[in-house]
Formats: sequence, C-alpha cells, structure tokens
Amino acid sequence: MKSPLYFSLKTIVAAFIFAVVSPSVNAQSVWIMDFVEVKNGKEAEVAYFIRENWQVFRVEAQKQGIITSYKVLKTTPDSTAAFRYILMTEYADSTAVRLSEERFRPILKALRPNGPQFLNESRPKDFWQIPISKEATTFIHSNEKK
Repeated sequence: MKSPLYFSLKTIVAAFIFAVVSPSVNAQSVWIMDFVEVKNGKEAEVAYFIRENWQVFRVEAQKQGIITSYKVLKTTPDSTAAFRYILMTEYADSTAVRLSEERFRPILKALRPNGPQFLNESRPKDFWQIPISKEATTFIHSNEKK
C-alpha cells in the first residue's frame, strides 16, 4: 500500500501540471517535466549541470525547431516534496516528443563530443535523482482566445 505522503506528492504534481505548465502559443503542446532532487548537498553540481548541459542542449534544440521552449523552476524542498528543480521542455506535439531522443542525439554529439561537462568530476548519480518524470499537454493557456 502506498503511503499518504506518496499520494500527497502525486496530488501536488498533478495540481502543478494543470496550474502553471505553459506560456506557449500552441494549446496542443506537450511538456516533459523532470522533478529533480539534490543529493548529498551538491546544489552547485546540479546547478552547473543544468546550465552547462541541459540548458545548452535546449538552446540549440530550440534554434533547430526540435523544441518549442524550456524552463527551469527552482523550488524549496519540504516534507511533502523533496524536489529542488523542475526541468520543463515543451514540444509542439506528441510526435515531436516521440522523436526527441533521435533529434537530440546529434546536438549532444556536436556540442559535447566527449560527453557532458561536470563540476568537481561529480556524476549525475552522485548529485541528483529524478523520482518523478511527467508528460503533460497544455489544457488552458493565457494566450488562448475565448
């Protein structure tokens, strides 16, 4: 049986998805969201990895039209949710999501031919975990015409 905390966290995630997902133009866009927990107090390593890898790849992917937009939200962990960052990538539609791995591969090879850059030689398994990864479609958007 799942603990009440598990269900509470799922409720928070669901509410977040429907409340703040998108400043995109397309009401049918799809968001992939990764909820990141910092491990072992390695906040600097996580921030470095996000800026020097995750963001760099998305800047190029956006230039190439592979993604529509991206965001990184920073939160304060608490007793109901331990995550610190929410990494959000917006795709035009579900087809773009399905093709994202193969489309990102050349970007990763071109920008980081020797692999991702790390601070202090820490690897992701040492500084973060992603207990929740969620896909959501835009339901309502502020730019939507009534």
